[in-house]
Amino acid sequence: MWPCLVHTIALSLAGKSSKEEPTMSKVCTICGKKPSFGNNRSHSMRATPRRWDPNVQKIRIVVDGTPVRAYVCAKCLKAHKVQKAV
Repeated sequence: MWPCLVHTIALSLAGKSSKEEPTMSKVCTICGKKPSFGNNRSHSMRATPRRWDPNVQKIRIVVDGTPVRAYVCAKCLKAHKVQKAV
């Protein structure tokens, strides 16, 4: 069997897709800001659901003296609520 076919079969047996990408969390680890939900309103006032995602960045921060990757919103970064690991 071809190596890529073996990999695809193994993923399908595990219940995963080979083109599946990890989803990014939309929650800030510092302040807990999450997406808010509402509706788009067209000119005819038809409501279609939408969500507003916070500006969350995956950065390395210092927690208890060790660098850790975490999702932090831009507001917490600008307010210096976290110390970035260099």
